[in-house]
Amino acid sequence: MKNSIAKSQILGLILICPVLICALKLVLPELPASPFLRESFWAHKVDAKAEYDMVFVGDSRVYRGIDPEVFERGLYPVVKCFNFGFSSAGLDSFLLGHASRLLNPNGRKILVIGVSVNSFLPSSLENEHLRSVLKWNKKDIWIKKNLYPHLTYFDSYTPSDIYKIERGEKYFEQYHLNTGYAASQKVPMDSTSALSAYIAHFSRQNNEMRVGAEFLGYIKRLKEVGIKIIFVRIPTSHAMRVLEDRYGLVTIHQFQHEMNKLGLKWVEFAGRSYESYDGSHLDESSAWRFSIELAEMINICID
Repeated sequence: MKNSIAKSQILGLILICPVLICALKLVLPELPASPFLRESFWAHKVDAKAEYDMVFVGDSRVYRGIDPEVFERGLYPVVKCFNFGFSSAGLDSFLLGHASRLLNPNGRKILVIGVSVNSFLPSSLENEHLRSVLKWNKKDIWIKKNLYPHLTYFDSYTPSDIYKIERGEKYFEQYHLNTGYAASQKVPMDSTSALSAYIAHFSRQNNEMRVGAEFLGYIKRLKEVGIKIIFVRIPTSHAMRVLEDRYGLVTIHQFQHEMNKLGLKWVEFAGRSYESYDGSHLDESSAWRFSIELAEMINICID
């Protein structure tokens, strides 16, 4: 008797849970970015295949700032592109090696590398984000890639999410799962909000960019196997650029000089106006415009 009562109670809970979830979703505010899609986004990125003519690589300014679909529509001849950017990524052989392996051996083999002062700081060169995602096992990656996009209705909420939304603060991120690009926007926009974090971050470093012989040697080897390399400094707010130039002006110029000596292309966007929602990252409309202008400049570089 007791067992039958217990079973009926469990069955009742199972039946009522979906109803409670649906009722809760009606009350809770809509999340500006889906946690399930975010996980799927990174799973797609580390499980991409070697089938691209052009790969973009670098930190969050790259994956939030360069839209591969713009390039696929705007470059002639048509190329297949992928964005292999990661948060706080450092430019070393580990990151660049994974990015270059995505290039189609029979394709155009173009590697576009996003450069900032942060790209060569000791903490960035640990590439913690990429390493952490690569630790996911194959089963987890398959689930995140194939099932998570269909589970967004069940996205989890945190108290801070609800608190920020109620205050009118939202961070939107639209994940392009198959291209590695995430269009982003912050409300309210504040082009100075990231400055204090960068100042604190720089102060904890050794006040130098580590661009050593190992990196230069690896770039040479990529060039020797027929990979075309283009460096680009992703636009930021004017205040952020001034901060980074003050922090790493000499070493940025030294790096550019070394790349020029190797016969590699360097693309600059100084003096052009783009909107940044935090001072470091381009908003969606500026990322779209920047991608168009970068595609035009790369067209010239690879002709």
